[in-house]
Amino acid sequence: MCAFDAEMSFRHCAHVVNWYSLELVTDLLKQNPVPFESQVHAIAYVNSNCNPRSGRADIMKQLMQLHASGTSDALPVHALGGCDRNMPWPEGNPTKRQVISRHVRGTHLY
Repeated sequence: MCAFDAEMSFRHCAHVVNWYSLELVTDLLKQNPVPFESQVHAIAYVNSNCNPRSGRADIMKQLMQLHASGTSDALPVHALGGCDRNMPWPEGNPTKRQVISRHVRGTHLY
């Protein structure tokens, strides 16, 4: 990093902290909520980086296994990205925001 004047990333120690999902979350909150009866009761997971250093892929795999085992009240995980996909992308080619907004509020992980 000594070759750069400043670092912009999600890390707290960066010179410029950039919360990548802040715009997405703000836009989702502005949308009209999907009626409860129309919501998909599952976690929406869209990931195309199969080996992230953060460990998020491993966490999601564990959540998928918990649900599949039937021994937990864990919500099902709808993995819709390029990694660990277990659901096809919905017909009509909706945007990622449209797909996520159909899932139960508070369970949007990507």
